[in-house]
Amino acid sequence: MKPEMKKYMIVAAMAGLLGTAACNKLEIAPKDEINDREMAYKNDVIRNQILTGIYSLLYNDATWGNMIPIRLEAATDVQITRMSTSGSPENNSHTSQSDLVEENWRVLYQGINAANEFLYYSDLYVPDGENKTQSMGEARFLRAYFYFTLVRLYGDVPFRTQPTFDVVNTDIARTSAVEVYDFIVKELEKAQGELGDPLEVSYGRVSKTAAQTALADVYLNLAGELMKNRLPADSTSELMHRRAAYWCEQVLANPAHDIAATEYSTVFLNQVRSVTNVAEQVWELQPKYMIEEGYRCDSRLGKYNGMGNAVDGVYNARAAIYAGIPLRNLYGKLSADDLENDDRYDWNCPWTRIGAGSKLGSPVYVEIDRQHRNIYRLFPGKWRTIFANTVAESSDINYSGARLSIYRIADVHLMYAEALNAGSDDQAGAIAQINKVRARAHASAIPDSPMPSKEEVFGLIVDERARELCYEGKRRFDLIRWGLYETKVREAAKTYENPQPNASWVTTAMLAGFVNFNAARHEILPIPQSEISRNALIPQSEQNEGWGGNRKWK
Repeated sequence: MKPEMKKYMIVAAMAGLLGTAACNKLEIAPKDEINDREMAYKNDVIRNQILTGIYSLLYNDATWGNMIPIRLEAATDVQITRMSTSGSPENNSHTSQSDLVEENWRVLYQGINAANEFLYYSDLYVPDGENKTQSMGEARFLRAYFYFTLVRLYGDVPFRTQPTFDVVNTDIARTSAVEVYDFIVKELEKAQGELGDPLEVSYGRVSKTAAQTALADVYLNLAGELMKNRLPADSTSELMHRRAAYWCEQVLANPAHDIAATEYSTVFLNQVRSVTNVAEQVWELQPKYMIEEGYRCDSRLGKYNGMGNAVDGVYNARAAIYAGIPLRNLYGKLSADDLENDDRYDWNCPWTRIGAGSKLGSPVYVEIDRQHRNIYRLFPGKWRTIFANTVAESSDINYSGARLSIYRIADVHLMYAEALNAGSDDQAGAIAQINKVRARAHASAIPDSPMPSKEEVFGLIVDERARELCYEGKRRFDLIRWGLYETKVREAAKTYENPQPNASWVTTAMLAGFVNFNAARHEILPIPQSEISRNALIPQSEQNEGWGGNRKWK
């Protein structure tokens, strides 16, 4: 780290004060260590470092480094887990006092207040110019995305757009998700006008197309089950879907992105190897550049949800997540040929593990239970960290260094399909978008004659998003906004009721997520008990329904 960066680390740390009552406990450096903010924000290098600190909170263990793509996804239909810790979201035993729930809330609000401070001081001290416009667009985007994550996880949340400068009068009541969504849309619309083209901005930073994709995502969620009875009468589901389609069209019209440019497996090998891939990645988190600037960054991809087994000094992973039987079955659902031809099947649900004799970048694959084809023990193969750049990343049991897509261009094609089908009753257009994704994977094309119904196309989209985006932190959010979470969890549980060969290997703990599932509470997270205890404006009665309170969340 450069000396001037170290000197101003405290500025970035100060930008992390919490925005709710959870900031009652602060660790603030002595005044003589707090450097002049005006000097810091006028320095492009230091201001960029502060902004990097905000990005790093997205790759925290409690957010996209573990909690969202791994822990919460393990409690869906497409995965099971051998992690059996009581009080954890992967087996639906979490409570309002669970560490990951508490930490998720804290880190998301830390990001919001850090962005609030960045925008405040940049506006105050930074001269107008291209660098200011881009950096403020990034901070505006990140703040909106933190709020977007919060409302999807918790419903109505405390809302603040100004920085917290001290610990006095920090209590905030919960604000309706409708109002928060309105803010998110306006901020993302403004940000997409401030941000540069994906070929112009530093890779890993948000660009214009990232903001446009986030807008499409937001509108699909506004059309979803959690919001449909809360929006004004003129904000129909069809209108929300048409708006989502508009923003998808803006992204797909940008020549920087091209789904046909990268083979499916290469997308994830690139993430493990830290290879730039603008064609596919609309927005990708990069832990390495965050760490280089002095920030903690967690990347459990390919470790908690990686391939077994350990190879001393070369490869290691906790391998605590397994591909669920329902996911495996999806690949052969449309055509039996897809089990051979669809690249995503063998890549995402391989019948192999990493064997002895493997070397960095040169794995020896060992087939698992070839005779019985043990479908209870399919390791996710999406991020194969045996291909990492260094032995350290390949052999570390916890940290992989792998990048994570928040948005890929394949995701945009499938969002567009959903928006066309639901908003414009355009089944032909929707199928064309799905087939673009399937063509890249060499899967069979969906025929458009006879034309599937609107309901049938929706079913195709539900399945295709699982096939394409499994393990990437999308499934739980998707199922909840579609109103299908309980249905899919119950269906998944049934696939384990009729034992197949080697079924004795599946323990009760591995199926605990299905057993513990309660639709009255598990579509939403509880407000952390620490927030309720500290914040006088969120009494116990304001806790979410299903978690001991009266606050309705849909």
